[in-house]
Amino acid sequence: MKKQLFVLGLAVAALASCTNEEVTDIADSNVIGFKTFVGNATKAVTGVDNNTLQNFYVYGLKDSAPLFTNEKVYKNGTAWGYDNIEKWVAATYNFAAYSNGGTEGVDGKIDNANVSYDATDGLEIANYVVGADNRDLVASISSTNINSTNTPVEFTFNHTLAKVKFTVQSSMGTNAIAISDLSVTGVKDKATLTYNTSADPVSSWTIPSEARTLSGAAGTTTTDAPYSDEFVVIPQNNEITVTFKAAITVEDTPINKQLSATIAAASCDWKPGMCYNYVATIDASDMDIITFTLDEVTPWANYTDTPTGDLSSQDAN
Repeated sequence: MKKQLFVLGLAVAALASCTNEEVTDIADSNVIGFKTFVGNATKAVTGVDNNTLQNFYVYGLKDSAPLFTNEKVYKNGTAWGYDNIEKWVAATYNFAAYSNGGTEGVDGKIDNANVSYDATDGLEIANYVVGADNRDLVASISSTNINSTNTPVEFTFNHTLAKVKFTVQSSMGTNAIAISDLSVTGVKDKATLTYNTSADPVSSWTIPSEARTLSGAAGTTTTDAPYSDEFVVIPQNNEITVTFKAAITVEDTPINKQLSATIAAASCDWKPGMCYNYVATIDASDMDIITFTLDEVTPWANYTDTPTGDLSSQDAN
């Protein structure tokens, strides 16, 4: 029985291409303010983008001394506000920020014990877990030079995780095949992020640990409309196994199959900010249904020239 699962393609996630800007309304004072840009994330997952970003957390250094430590910056109407107000003075400043949309702790704040920031080594988030709610995680380091015009600290957030989609399509016309119990095993779900704009790559993850099973929702597929489900994952390079159930009714008789495929680690080299789509095609033989194949097409024989003999003639009216 043929079971096919292969890489269809990948696309770069949008990075910092938005046009919306939110600026604190304090430009005439010497209070440190913030300004953000964030790339778009696919709506099917719990993405962080300009429309959904309601808060982020800031680490800041002034002359290498701590200035902000996990300071919550939140949407306040059309501006960004924070509670522990700081004023700028002549100094050297460095800032880093992150947001995961509220998946851990209170309003998305990650435990201080798991986060550190150094102007040289960058932002580190230790033992990060994506979780079953498929939350995005964006991060940024700002090189804004605070000066006499009180330019807001600009954060350009980048996606630090990868997204994977699993698509099941049918080659059996409009006959609906019910897909259920899609699961993906072998995905690691706990690792430490180092985000450093001076490094290449900017986002790097330790080797993940603690496997998580990805579970998809039920749906249907036909030749015209495939089934798909997607997940946010920590970038990694591991062999995974995809399993799902497929059901179809033929002449009032239900046919139920469990299909699976193992994808080699070479095809699962997931990078931060990238999207990967794995496609499985169900054909009739997978479901033990009578199928047809093209054996041979017999060509037309060449025309044979046949003489018609002598022509006769007569007057036409």
